[in-house]
Amino acid sequence: MGVFSRSVRIHRKPVLTIGFAAVFGIQFATAILTNIGLLPPSGITMPFMSFGGTHVLADMMAAGLVLSVYRRRRLAPIPASGTLKSS
Repeated sequence: MGVFSRSVRIHRKPVLTIGFAAVFGIQFATAILTNIGLLPPSGITMPFMSFGGTHVLADMMAAGLVLSVYRRRRLAPIPASGTLKSS
């Protein structure tokens, strides 16, 4: 997801993809550390593996938004090489 955010030209969309990547990363890290025994069981579900329908639905919607950002990044117009101004 972080790779997707670097290739997007609109400023709000990288924040969206980095935010969802952070949420998924924290959930995966919590699940892994709980299984290793370094954290106590906290009740945080693992993304895309939860038995709760609402959590899986929210994860799928977040993944769909990230994939939509990635899909639309190629459709953004690329300015001609002479139109960019350097500071």
